[in-house]
Amino acid sequence: MPLYWHLDTYPNRAAAEAAKDERSTVAESFDKVWLFTITDANWRPSTGTRVAMIGPLPSLGKGGTYTATYLNADTAPGFETDVHRHDGPEALYTLSGEVCVETPDGKMVGRAGGEPLLIPGNQPMRLKSVGTENRRSIVLVLHDPANNWKAPAADWVPKGLCGSS
Repeated sequence: MPLYWHLDTYPNRAAAEAAKDERSTVAESFDKVWLFTITDANWRPSTGTRVAMIGPLPSLGKGGTYTATYLNADTAPGFETDVHRHDGPEALYTLSGEVCVETPDGKMVGRAGGEPLLIPGNQPMRLKSVGTENRRSIVLVLHDPANNWKAPAADWVPKGLCGSS
């Protein structure tokens, strides 16, 4: 069954907690209360405001149990991550600014109001905040709970497709 990441907002934490189920997480981020749910495409919470449905998420590969790690990213233009990978897929939903992600397959750019970025697991990558304003993103990384959510990827060197450092 293909999985999707559902992002819904609520006026307060109590309302989000009342709407969550066993596949959901309530989080407060960027002055909003969010309900993050990973499930099939037809799922809808009983209340709340739908912000996005992202997916289908790239295959988890080997199957088994995965943990969802959620991150807030608020970075100035020019910020870039180290070269890294995750053992499961990553999804980025950009709220403001722009982010460029370089992988061995090329580059992708995420913009506020644009399509979310989906990166398959075990793909080496480097992310860079580009444009003229701070990049704010909500990020999902699915990973094996026995592993860290992020690992160095010393076996690949970016070509600088997102601009020079």
